[in-house]
Amino acid sequence: GDIERLLTNLLNIIPGIGLGDLITILLRNGLAIGHLIPTGYYRPHIENCTVSLKNGAGSLGNATSSYVGGFVGKQVGTVMDTCTVSGLKSVTANDYAGGFAGATMDALIRGLLTKLGGNISYSPSTENTNCTVQSVVNSSEDEQSETEATLWTITGTNYVGGYTGMTANSNIVNSTVKNLGAVTASGDYAAGFVGQATVGSGALSLGEDENTLLGQIGKLTGDLTGMEGAVLELFGAAPSRFNNCKILDSTLSVQAGNYAGGFIGQGDG
Repeated sequence: GDIERLLTNLLNIIPGIGLGDLITILLRNGLAIGHLIPTGYYRPHIENCTVSLKNGAGSLGNATSSYVGGFVGKQVGTVMDTCTVSGLKSVTANDYAGGFAGATMDALIRGLLTKLGGNISYSPSTENTNCTVQSVVNSSEDEQSETEATLWTITGTNYVGGYTGMTANSNIVNSTVKNLGAVTASGDYAAGFVGQATVGSGALSLGEDENTLLGQIGKLTGDLTGMEGAVLELFGAAPSRFNNCKILDSTLSVQAGNYAGGFIGQGDG
């Protein structure tokens, strides 16, 4: 009926994919229209997990890879509690390099809207609590103090941070970076904790040319002009939040072309 035609026409706008044909096939083979609309999202939970790298061997990534982190490369819509990375010597990436995560962002789930239906879009944030990143500790017969730990380094082109290269609509609480020596971005966004802290990842997907929230909404609504009963995809626009996060026992050097900071390189929201 009308809903089928609406979905088919809208999805066929995407070139080369034929999603409209897929919708037609699914609906004509007995799939209820309600099954095409998301009703919820269950975030994965990861608790009390540890990555312990061998002393002197904790070098991760390379200059051509993106999304490199000590615990996870790209964390999307996930809750992590009391997770630790130890034994880091260096982290290297092209874009998105972090001691704990290359990037942490919300999960963008798009809902298809009808002319009569409500706006349906879920954007579950990522949450990290009580997580720690620290370096290799030099071997000694005596118990070592934190200040004797070997400093580690992190290098990339853009989005480089001691904890994560970038956060989008993420909550980081009671988390710590230790023993960090240097953060270097040959491009932009570098800092001791997070290179860039910004709003929901749905906003990022619209491109760099419209990098303000009003500009993004204007582009999105402009793209849909003239489509009767068009689908509007909304995205999470909540800023990232940091509570009681620390950089400890570090001799910190931060370098970037633009946006360098001790804690955050650049923040939105």
